[in-house]
Amino acid sequence: MAEIDIMLWKCNQPGCKVAVDGKCLEGFPLTDCTHVEKTINGQPQQVKKQNEVKEEIQSAVSEFESVHLAEPLDEESCRKILSGSITRVVILAGQVNCGKTTFLSSLFELFLLGEFAGYRFSGSDTLIGFERRCHYARIASEGETENTERTKQGKAEFLHLKVQDLMDFGNTDIVFTDISGENFERLSNSTEECKKFTIAKRADHFILFLDSDLLSEKAKRHMAKINGLSILSGLIDSGMLTRDVHIGVVFSRWDKLMEKPDREKNISFIETIKNDVLEKFLPTHSNINFYQVASRPETPSELPFGYGIQEIFPRLVKNSKYQIDDYKSEPKTFQNAKREFSRFLA
Repeated sequence: MAEIDIMLWKCNQPGCKVAVDGKCLEGFPLTDCTHVEKTINGQPQQVKKQNEVKEEIQSAVSEFESVHLAEPLDEESCRKILSGSITRVVILAGQVNCGKTTFLSSLFELFLLGEFAGYRFSGSDTLIGFERRCHYARIASEGETENTERTKQGKAEFLHLKVQDLMDFGNTDIVFTDISGENFERLSNSTEECKKFTIAKRADHFILFLDSDLLSEKAKRHMAKINGLSILSGLIDSGMLTRDVHIGVVFSRWDKLMEKPDREKNISFIETIKNDVLEKFLPTHSNINFYQVASRPETPSELPFGYGIQEIFPRLVKNSKYQIDDYKSEPKTFQNAKREFSRFLA
């Protein structure tokens, strides 16, 4: 017959009835009494003190709290990714409701559909963060029209995406900022605010979104142009965007411009913006590109879902401000680097 485990309390003090009534003679909790011991099948067992049990519980809680729950990253969590691998940092900038968050949600959904622009999805530490931004644009959100939740004011949040190149099967980490348009409005009005925006110095890509819908309205176009370009101008003049950063100017909501009756005149105005950007910033910043994007066109539209993103995304992955040619003294060391810290070796 199998032996039955019976747990008993045993005390070394004369007169103690802990084995009978489970109470310490001196009134201590059983785990704190130095005379009491626990036995199983007559064998003494180690008894953990009450404070030891509390410490174990607190340790378990702390370990659970340290687990990232796939929400957007803060700056500290973002640094862990940057220190662990060569990572592209992409700042998405622009005024309120210019299409920054819609761009992120549409990019994520394009990878949900399968391989995209020569890459496949390889992981993300912020899946829930992406999903929250996609929710308002899906049928499940029960909205009358497709829309994207506006980014709330406050500290910068970061979304992480890892992709694998279909040609060489190499993985690349990308961190996107998700910052409210109100925050960028403050940057456009204050040099001091620009100097506080220190993440700009680490950026590989600075993508400025200009709303094509506003740019195609005669009464709003000039103010939309001034407000948008003042963000770029402020960060460059304050020295926060270095010479080697890749600047992209995205004319978002392109489907709206295409619907307007004066399409050709509106496109001509867009061309004047491009010329102004090149004239003002090309002497100091040589990596400037322009894109036409309709991340989530309203139906019906002659433009497909994610229009223009396929042109932008490969450049975000391939191009970095840390190019091998910049480190000719030790190009081999940098080329084989797998972590952010390894760049300092070059």
